[in-house]
Amino acid sequence: MGDTSSPVANTVQVDPQPFEVKGPVRALKVRVSRSGGRISSDGVPYRSYVSIVQFDCTRRNARYREVDYYMAPLWQGEPHQHRDYSGGEPQYLKFQGVEPNPTQRLVNAVCGAGSAIR
Repeated sequence: MGDTSSPVANTVQVDPQPFEVKGPVRALKVRVSRSGGRISSDGVPYRSYVSIVQFDCTRRNARYREVDYYMAPLWQGEPHQHRDYSGGEPQYLKFQGVEPNPTQRLVNAVCGAGSAIR
């Protein structure tokens, strides 16, 4: 969703090729560019990011495993911070402030029966 030619659009892209599959758990690359500057739930300022997201199809949720944060929109330049969220407190995929919010749609696409994303 969004527009990769517009730095002021909220854009979400999912690589449909699984990064990893372990039973009902799938990891996919997700990249996001926000319409304005944001701060992550753990205090990292960013404008865009590239992440590995773990989708748990039994629990029907998704959480970040790793994120590379960029200060510029559309993943320009070098990431200014890398975070590994694979241990400790889960950082769930939420897309706060994005309308329509694609979180449940992504979980359904990755985990739903007959999904094109496997």
